[in-house]
Amino acid sequence: MAPGVAGLAKELSRAGPVAYISTEFFGGAGGQEAVVWDGGRVALLLSDGTDGGIAWPNSPVSRALRTIGVSAEDGKDEFDTLGLGTHRSTNAWAAAQSAE
Repeated sequence: MAPGVAGLAKELSRAGPVAYISTEFFGGAGGQEAVVWDGGRVALLLSDGTDGGIAWPNSPVSRALRTIGVSAEDGKDEFDTLGLGTHRSTNAWAAAQSAE
């Protein structure tokens, strides 16, 4: 997590829950981490810590999104319900943003 993110999330969570989610995969191996703040305190801290990760519905990202109130639509997980699946590649997302 970049410096300052936790402090900002803590402050923002005084108005409602805030989730920080992180995924890192390379060549099919990697994992997920998630933190949820609510009311200025950490409400959830998860890391699967294993190559291949923990499958939905119990992955750290899905659990964190459910904690802040996201409900998965039929045929989708919470991540894709929010449209975050269109940002699975940081390089592709950054290229699309710079083209705007």
